[in-house]
Amino acid sequence: MTQPIDLRELDLFAFCRKGGSAAGEVPVRDLPRILAETAAQAPASAPDEVFTYTATGSVREEATEPGAPMVQRLFLHLAVNGHVWLECQRCLDVYAEPVATSMGFEVFASDAVADAAPMDDDELDAIVGSKRFSLLELIEDEVLLALPAAPSMPSARWYTRVS
Repeated sequence: MTQPIDLRELDLFAFCRKGGSAAGEVPVRDLPRILAETAAQAPASAPDEVFTYTATGSVREEATEPGAPMVQRLFLHLAVNGHVWLECQRCLDVYAEPVATSMGFEVFASDAVADAAPMDDDELDAIVGSKRFSLLELIEDEVLLALPAAPSMPSARWYTRVS
């Protein structure tokens, strides 16, 4: 069941243990690092546009070795969709770069525990949770990671300069 959550202060441990699910929209104006990446010539409506997100928590109990007590492993799945107005590095026109990212995270209690954990699954990233976790910052991080290093419009990606 989808529940309303505070994106700035989420008890990530409780969210995952309860199998929480949340979905909603985040306006670009609430993401300062995305605003900084937005092209200066972007439409005036760019800060009012939104990213949609879904976040799902889960818990899995496992024994670390045979006969050992069960331990809880916490997981978060986050999907974010939207677009960022960027400047094409080839033609210098402004265009909407689509963002569609989906990532799984294992949630740890501290950096030391995360660093010591074996990360055998390439589909998971390690994050340190807290009782005041900012899902908003994680959404912003994932959008930034999805952006191209050298933005180019789809029509310009196939452009070949002939000298």
